[in-house]
Amino acid sequence: MDIRNLNRADLLSVAERMRMADHDEIFATRFDDDPDALVDDLLAGDPLGVVFADSSGRPVAVLGATEMWPGLWSLWMFATDAWPRVAMPATRFARRRFWPLLKRCGLRRGECKSAAAHHAAHRWITHLGGRAEAVHPAFGRDGQDFITFVIHGEKDVCNTHAPAPADQQQQQQG
Repeated sequence: MDIRNLNRADLLSVAERMRMADHDEIFATRFDDDPDALVDDLLAGDPLGVVFADSSGRPVAVLGATEMWPGLWSLWMFATDAWPRVAMPATRFARRRFWPLLKRCGLRRGECKSAAAHHAAHRWITHLGGRAEAVHPAFGRDGQDFITFVIHGEKDVCNTHAPAPADQQQQQQG
């Protein structure tokens, strides 16, 4: 597997060939089903992220995060049907490298909205430390239900403990 920086060509390649469940989920929250426009919108947010390519060099999946405002990050991932070829190393990369990077960049809360019917995505998100926070009935453009998943930087991303505000005050006074 090859891990590359996000770039338009690879993003578009994956967007044009994404798994049906990813396609249905992503485009349910957009005005059209245009992969070109999706890629433009993702890149316009100046995201952090990577492309996972298979042994032949063909892009298979993309993982990214865009800071919406200080401390809040929108997390996203989509893949082609070749996802099983890169799933294990991509998961290790997300846990060992990507989440710690986001924490160093100030992630306090990371969130993503996933179609309620996309059970494979839910398993992967929870495996990475995410938890379901809220259900949004009729959130998609055709009335699909969605679930917000969250990862909190202090607790989930790096498994580190950040002192609570009361602890910080005691440390400053002590």
